[in-house]
Amino acid sequence: MRIFVQVVENASFAAAARALDISPAMATRAVASLESRVRSRLLQRSTRSVTPTDIGLDYAQRCRAILDAVAQADEVAVKDHVRPSGVLRIALPSTLALTILPKVFSDFTRRYPEVSLDISIVDRHIDLVEEGYDMAIALDTMLTSESIVSRCVPFGRFIACCTPAYLGSRPVPTQWSELNDDRVLCLRRFTEKVRALAGVRFDTSTSSAMLRMLALENCGVALLPDFMVGDDLRQGSLVQVLNTAPLPEMCLWLAYPTRQYISAKVSKFIEAVLSTLEM
Repeated sequence: MRIFVQVVENASFAAAARALDISPAMATRAVASLESRVRSRLLQRSTRSVTPTDIGLDYAQRCRAILDAVAQADEVAVKDHVRPSGVLRIALPSTLALTILPKVFSDFTRRYPEVSLDISIVDRHIDLVEEGYDMAIALDTMLTSESIVSRCVPFGRFIACCTPAYLGSRPVPTQWSELNDDRVLCLRRFTEKVRALAGVRFDTSTSSAMLRMLALENCGVALLPDFMVGDDLRQGSLVQVLNTAPLPEMCLWLAYPTRQYISAKVSKFIEAVLSTLEM
């Protein structure tokens, strides 16, 4: 198609071949193959000139429109790789959405105004490819996609805590074995890890925010991210327990569907998240 348009514009196979850096024979064969495919004579050939037929002229105009559209599509694709723009679809758990990430989002959109955020709060397993996300910020076992790139960033730790009223007058428990009839409030995806550490009863949720509220209502000992309960501990509304007990480590996963041709909006957002975590 591109060769045919060049021949029409140059009125010459030789000139079109020079413009495209191919041989005149290759240009001639390409147009002949095109005519055979569409079953129409597109060019009138003579020893002195090459002119389009009526159908050839109409076909050339339509081809130009197609080639222009392809060039524009290429430009958009290249721009997406070089300059952050378009919609960035992100999945993340409520634990992060309600704590550290709002500032990241705010700073990012101010720096890259051509990017629009589409944020999904997802407290469950995530399949990036099937669900069409550009990336996910996940905790531990939330990711189920196979063909993804994921980076683990050590991020804080879990703290066991409860209200002073729930603890009452008994000594602060420091080991799992000191919990008797206590309820442990735990994220569902961490239950199996913790269950191996202690023979206690568990109440589970997919939301750390929900577990925090239950802890504040004297429902039990909650396992919560340290960044989520820092203020509660400082204010005394929650107290830390199980100080010497083993607790699950916390890792933040930054995940996206492919390592090849990662878009600028994804790479720049990952940089923004890492910058915030390293502060």
